[in-house]
Amino acid sequence: MITTTKPADVEILILGAGWTSTFLIPLLKKQNISFGATSTTGRDGTFKFKFEHDECDEAKKQYRDLPAAKTVLITFPLKGKGESSHLVKSYSQAHGGEESKFQFIQLGSTGIFTIPGQDTWVTRHSKMLTDLIVYDWWALILGFAGELQEEDPTSNREHTQIKWVGEVMVEQNVKALPRSMEQLGRCYDTREFWTTFELMPIRARI
Repeated sequence: MITTTKPADVEILILGAGWTSTFLIPLLKKQNISFGATSTTGRDGTFKFKFEHDECDEAKKQYRDLPAAKTVLITFPLKGKGESSHLVKSYSQAHGGEESKFQFIQLGSTGIFTIPGQDTWVTRHSKMLTDLIVYDWWALILGFAGELQEEDPTSNREHTQIKWVGEVMVEQNVKALPRSMEQLGRCYDTREFWTTFELMPIRARI
């Protein structure tokens, strides 16, 4: 008979230890908040987890192998119909509680405004307001890394973030930053707002 050890309960479970975890995990450690994190490969001490909208036994086992947490932070995109409710239900059932027993936080992005067949530039279909500048957040991460090092020379946080950017650039064959409008895939044309109110942003750029 094979027995498995149930992981200890944690305060926060991060589903998807990507870029967000590079600053969130150091903060949790500093505040002495217990946590767990997942990745699709189980790298760097994370729990192996890959979301599947499936009811098979293997998919259910993934949830049972995760620690029970008061708060579950979902950092990867859930775009399909019913995917969010499926994840919440599956995790709750795996840990023997009602859905109300756990707190779920799902990070979002402007990706939810993607319009099928829409050109690179999205206009008034999206209720977004910008400073008329398109930002590549990969480039922003590299830019802020130096400031982080100045704030705390003993921290490895900036090295983790730079390494992550380098890895995704190789994976997606991006040769230089910032990425082109076509590579970003979706940019926002909010000129209508500024023209209508006869205004211009005076604090453009971050």
